[in-house]
Amino acid sequence: MSDRKYELDAYEQEIENNLEFATIPEDEEAIKMKLRAMAQDHFNTKSLMVHIPERDFNAIINRASSAYMPLSAYISSLIHNDALRA
Repeated sequence: MSDRKYELDAYEQEIENNLEFATIPEDEEAIKMKLRAMAQDHFNTKSLMVHIPERDFNAIINRASSAYMPLSAYISSLIHNDALRA
C-alpha cells in the first residue's frame, strides 16, 4: 500500500493492480483530434428556452436520473442524437 490515509475497496484495488497493464490506443492522434473537436463544439453552443408539459418534463428528469446524467446534459444528448439522424 502507498502513503494513502485510506484503504481502497476490492474494486478500487483491482483497478490499481491492473494499471500497469493499461495500453495506449494505437491511433492516439485521432483521439486527440476528436477530443479537440468536442471541446470546440462545447464552446460553440447556443441557448434554448422551451416550454414542455410538466408530465414530459418529469419523465425527462426520471430518464436523466436513470442514466446518471445531469438534466441539461441528458437533454443535449437527446437533441444531438436526433440531429444526427436527420
